[in-house]
Amino acid sequence: LTGVFRSDDNGCSWSATSPTLRSPFVDVVAVSPAFATDETVVAGTMDSGLHISYDGGGSWRRRDFWGKHPTITALSFSPNYADDGTIAAGAEGGGVYVTENWGDSWNGYGPELADADITALAVASHEADVLLAGSTEGGLMRSTTKARSWSVSSGVPVAATVSALAVSPTFDGDGHALAGTEAHGVFCSANHGETWHVVDGIPSGKPVNGLTYINGSTV
Repeated sequence: LTGVFRSDDNGCSWSATSPTLRSPFVDVVAVSPAFATDETVVAGTMDSGLHISYDGGGSWRRRDFWGKHPTITALSFSPNYADDGTIAAGAEGGGVYVTENWGDSWNGYGPELADADITALAVASHEADVLLAGSTEGGLMRSTTKARSWSVSSGVPVAATVSALAVSPTFDGDGHALAGTEAHGVFCSANHGETWHVVDGIPSGKPVNGLTYINGSTV
């Protein structure tokens, strides 16, 4: 399958969304936490940049990043997107871009990640000030300045490729987050991503492609 498909019957049947999506090669899709009311979806494509839909995929608009349309490999909405309009996008060889006006315009932030191949991204906090980013053989980076600057989080090997991130639904209070890697296992943080330790029960050497919180303690 190529493009973005949508189901309105709990996944029993699917249909392609609008052909206004410029590229059929979609690497990542993210849905607004307020989708029931705003119907906002973003899609990251290969070599054709980021596309955003405000009608649940009925039509798409391509957004440029300072005239460029890089391959988008990671996307994350702010938990408070309905109010703050924040979405973060990670690019292949292009670092992290952020919008704070519901996708109308985007800015590249953080010279520390300017050339990084972003593999995982999370807008973690309700105020959209804490972000986490993983990259190819670059370990885990953390920002507490709405992506304007980044620092290395301790505990995850710098040579690790972080392939998945998940944050607790009550992250602002409990500070819990998880990072899955391609070959170094899964790491856990309980202090808002500042430090990490490897978790038990997940064998190293096996790629972790996805993580999600069901509630505050079940993953």
